[in-house]
Amino acid sequence: MHRESLNGDATPANPPTRVFHVVNPFKASWTDLAHVIQKTIASIDGLLPYSDWLNLLKKSISQIEVSEGTPLGRAMTLLPFFEKLGLDEPSTAAVVLDSTVTRAASPTLGALQAVSEDWLVNWIKQWGLE
Repeated sequence: MHRESLNGDATPANPPTRVFHVVNPFKASWTDLAHVIQKTIASIDGLLPYSDWLNLLKKSISQIEVSEGTPLGRAMTLLPFFEKLGLDEPSTAAVVLDSTVTRAASPTLGALQAVSEDWLVNWIKQWGLE
């Protein structure tokens, strides 16, 4: 069955489309998590604010010649996403995905908490970065 639009034209023959944003419904501050990363990964001397990282990324991209179809070329297509995201704190993020429907459909996601220090340390260990 093909649905033409999401504009409320639902009928029994054309039920509404349900959209599930599988994201953690609780925001975690980069500032709060950054100290955990720096403390846990010994090789990190310091962390940059997001805006500084983005500026370095743009500078790096401008200094190399990349073909569009290469892996690096495809990766560079993400730059506009990072520019739009471009905020140090998620509480003011430009992109917010509503997870109300998803949380109602998934008891696990509904009970999820914000990313914690324990989770982050565990992931860093699992990735072999400590």
